[in-house]
Amino acid sequence: MQALYGHAITSNTQGSLVVVAQHPRAPPTPTDPQSTVVVFDFDWTLIDADSDELCVRAVGGDAAVESLRDRYARGGVWCELVAAEIATAFETHDLTLATLAAILKSAPMHPQTLALLRDLRDRGCTVVVLSDANTYFIETILAAYGVRDCVHTIITNPSSLMRTASLREVLAVAPLQGAHDPHTCPRACPSNLCKSAMLQRWLAKGPSQESVRLMSRVLYVGDGTNDLCPMASPGLVDVGFVRHGKSLYRRMVAALQPDNGMPVVESGEWVGPSAVACKAVVWRDGTDLYQFVMAEVDKVTIV
Repeated sequence: MQALYGHAITSNTQGSLVVVAQHPRAPPTPTDPQSTVVVFDFDWTLIDADSDELCVRAVGGDAAVESLRDRYARGGVWCELVAAEIATAFETHDLTLATLAAILKSAPMHPQTLALLRDLRDRGCTVVVLSDANTYFIETILAAYGVRDCVHTIITNPSSLMRTASLREVLAVAPLQGAHDPHTCPRACPSNLCKSAMLQRWLAKGPSQESVRLMSRVLYVGDGTNDLCPMASPGLVDVGFVRHGKSLYRRMVAALQPDNGMPVVESGEWVGPSAVACKAVVWRDGTDLYQFVMAEVDKVTIV
């Protein structure tokens, strides 16, 4: 197949920084000691859906999604399973790029989440998306809502548009990490993405190749189990925002630690300590998220 375009696939066996799709009009890399970096997961965090399942369901129905989940539960790598489903849909002519883009553009985003992205940009915060989706899905959805320029950097599984021998355009997705860039995370992160490793790498280097961690406050917003790793890594995240009722909430907040851990705040009230290494704030929807994140941004904290 011939590559039509790609998204800065720059990982190697030495673990060099993988920076995907830094937007040219995004705010500059922070140099102010009072600046804030806000890291977002994508599925069920920035959007109120799972973009992978949205596309698989649109093509193959609920049965295809259940099959995907079953194979994942039996030890499959999620991004590789999704990539195979999408590739099969292209090959059988059930899916075209135009149809795929239309499906992605239907993904819901809360109005206050959109307002949050715009206000973070206007306040000079550096917004990073760190996700197990892929570049095409994320960029298509953000662009559809007019907020792509609010995001400084996207770190995710790289995707490329390819042309087959029959001149059909298809989407190919590759794992961000793996045999070419393995991680040794002790928290059982998927082989293709340890979010702690990638966030640490970005903070250590930054897109300008200058360290940003010593001069920035880091907020992290997520919902899934793989979002636990960054929040559980000492010194990596200052405040974590945990979506109520999702797998991260069930694993982290429901199992409160009586004698240690950092505080959990739910709806503005202290709940108890958790097993993570940062303060955790529980949110339910975009209205909550806007209020709680902007409250932290308004705090002047030098780290």
